This record gives sequence, C-alpha cells and structure tokens, in this order.
Amino acid sequence: MFIGVVDDALERFVRARLESDPADVSVEAPTSHWVAQLSRPTVNLHLRQVGRSSEQVRAPQRRFDANGRPERRAAQVHMIDLRYDVTAWAPDAATEHRLLGRVVSLFAALTTIPAEFVADSMSTPIIVSFGALDSGEARSGVDATKAVATLTVSAAADTVEGDEAPEPRPVRAVPIADR
Repeated sequence: MFIGVVDDALERFVRARLESDPADVSVEAPTSHWVAQLSRPTVNLHLRQVGRSSEQVRAPQRRFDANGRPERRAAQVHMIDLRYDVTAWAPDAATEHRLLGRVVSLFAALTTIPAEFVADSMSTPIIVSFGALDSGEARSGVDATKAVATLTVSAAADTVEGDEAPEPRPVRAVPIADR
C-alpha cells in the first residue's frame, strides 16, 4: 500500500507544479506500447528499485482502517528506499530537456514531499533526493538514449499483519511473602 501512496504523492506533486505546462504525468513502466500511446508531452516516474533505507523514522506512523478509524499498531520502524527513473517524453529533445529540467528543479529544492500531496494514511514524511546512475547500471524499460534523472524516495513501509511488535504483557506484582 505505501508504494501506491508514494506514487500518488509524486504524481500529484509534479502535476500541480507543472500545471502551466501542457504535460501529463505517469508512473507507468515506459514500455514501447506505453510510448506509442502518448499524445502529449509526458513526465514519467518509473519505479525501478526498492530496498531498505538508512533513513530513520522521524515520527511514529499512524495507520487507519478502511473507515478512517485509527488502528492499534506498533510504530513503524522500517524505512524503504524507492528509486525512480524520471524521464520526459515529447516529440522533440528540446521539449524533453525543458520538462526534465523543470522536474529536476522541483525536487532539487525539496527534502520532503509537501504534506498537502501526501495521503493521510502516511504520517511520516516522504523524503526525496536525487542520485546518479552508475555508468554501467541497466535501465530496464527506458530507452538507453533517453536522459534520466534518478529520484530516491524514502518512506515508511507498511507492516504485514502479524509482523507488528507484540503488545506488552501486563506486569503482575508478586507480594514479597509469596516469593
């Protein structure tokens, strides 16, 4: 669930900040079929890699059920890094470079996605930073000639039911005479 929340937050943030630009925003895998269907310039945020983060949770995670009521769960402690390939798709390189430059500038000024773009179910911040691709790193699904920015997002992972920390057991006082 948390990956969908991050995808939605990134998409809403970029769409809102590019509102003056006639561009779409997508988190779909940039396959040849997807590219063939594009009708407007598009910024693509493709999730490429998932792994454990070195970031520490900065606030306890609140969890909500389907009715919006708080759930009783232990605070989340696992931060996960999500690596996105950020590309721009347009009929010409100049438009692609302008769009990609705008998106890079949007994220370069941030350390976290502003809260108004993040669903209430995610109470910890979504941390963002840019990283560089290794020169030999494979970019599956992306045209090898395409300019790519790598965005790393660190977010608290959902826990699977049963993986939460156990509820503390009450301590029973034993009178000294019974010892």
